[in-house]
Amino acid sequence: MLIWGILVVSLQLLTCILVLFQRREPVSSTAWILFVLLFPLLGTFFFFFFGYFPFERKKRRIRKYRGRQDVVREIAQPLLRRETPYKNKEEELEDLLQREELINSSQLLDNLTGYQMTHHNNIEPLVNGKETYRLMEEKILQAKKYIFFQFFIFTPDRIGKKFRDLLISKARQGVRVYFLYDHLANLFLSTKFLKPMQQAGIQVERFSPLYSLSHKFQINFRNHRKLILIDGTQAFTGGLNIGREYLGENKRLKGWRDNHFFMEGEIVASLEKTFLEDWFFASNKKITPPRRKTPFLPKQGDVSIQAIPSGPNDFVEIKHLTFLQLVQTAQKSLWIQTPYFIPDSSLIHAFQLAAMRGIDVRIMVPRVPQYLPIYYASHSFFSELIEAGVKIYRYLPCFLHSKTCIIDDNICLIGSTNLDNRSFKLSFELDLLTVSRKFNCDLKSIFNADLAQSETVQLENLQELQFPHVLLTNLFRLFAPIM
Repeated sequence: MLIWGILVVSLQLLTCILVLFQRREPVSSTAWILFVLLFPLLGTFFFFFFGYFPFERKKRRIRKYRGRQDVVREIAQPLLRRETPYKNKEEELEDLLQREELINSSQLLDNLTGYQMTHHNNIEPLVNGKETYRLMEEKILQAKKYIFFQFFIFTPDRIGKKFRDLLISKARQGVRVYFLYDHLANLFLSTKFLKPMQQAGIQVERFSPLYSLSHKFQINFRNHRKLILIDGTQAFTGGLNIGREYLGENKRLKGWRDNHFFMEGEIVASLEKTFLEDWFFASNKKITPPRRKTPFLPKQGDVSIQAIPSGPNDFVEIKHLTFLQLVQTAQKSLWIQTPYFIPDSSLIHAFQLAAMRGIDVRIMVPRVPQYLPIYYASHSFFSELIEAGVKIYRYLPCFLHSKTCIIDDNICLIGSTNLDNRSFKLSFELDLLTVSRKFNCDLKSIFNADLAQSETVQLENLQELQFPHVLLTNLFRLFAPIM
């Protein structure tokens, strides 16, 4: 019994020391230490599997990879900087004016991510699953050299089988195919389902596999990115995963409303670099795509785009700082769509300040809930925001999964990030910052179409809610930091 007591106390002491050595907010550290002291075994278990940040070695490996990998240096980097000469003064002036629009935000993001603003891109918004899947299939069929295919959720239903068979067909034609998926989100993606892909020569990797010793204590850190890259010239990214549910066939959710995006141009090199780093993170293997005849991609359009990957292995909370900077940047309007709205105090204050200085702040969330705890927790923030002048809307027809931030008349942030602690601190995310009046106008039109099918949340209606609803919203708000 004495030996058992000594072991338990030693375990508590070791765990508390590890908590102190991890950089986190004092309230969070105090809560973990109290949990471990009150419930030694349970607290230690939960800390190592849900609270421990085991990424120091990974950070060093990624830095080493970034410094030595030939394809990133020789292919991606020339495209991430302005090395082509301007044709004339007008082109130079247009480029400088575009940069002026984002001078503060872009410099911040350059420093945070190492990804610079790219120019001469074309981007097309896709607003439903059927349209998105059709274009994905069309572009994959046209692939000649290689395909990078990465999703948070890849459901082995009829849609998943269709994409699997399409990738197998391209692999048998000699196209190099790399398939990366998050393990925890795809536990039902069986060996039987994946085996035909591997037999066809497709390289398959799981991100942070649950049963791997090399990825121990990473169960709470998932890869939420959705990305398809084709021959280094075309890309898809956004909020849509692969499966029947995303065609709106989930009756409980009454459908599915999402944004996804197809791109061509210099931004593809940045997205390719993100995939290469994710692949290296998951497998410790590097990929060397076929070299292009020219290091410069052909100009495809006039949209400036900056890739913003983020994750728990970053030195700072990149996505959190990005949102704070963009809210501060807004001069006229700030329109946001998010499926999960659980902001921390700094974001709440930023939204309140923006509304109080006259910015048109609009936040749209789904009326149809996917997860009830998140739904109730989100509602707990509405009153204090509405009182400050923020307009809150609830999208009525079905579940809204779009992640969009539209600033003024020319800036947008799109991608995979939700406005919650999990996206900011725990998940590997991928977003794009765009500078284009036309693209901004396109997204505003989509937002307004959704607005026409939404209800405005009124302060008086919140004040008249029944006791059970108020109790649930306040109860689940306590768990907001871990949602």
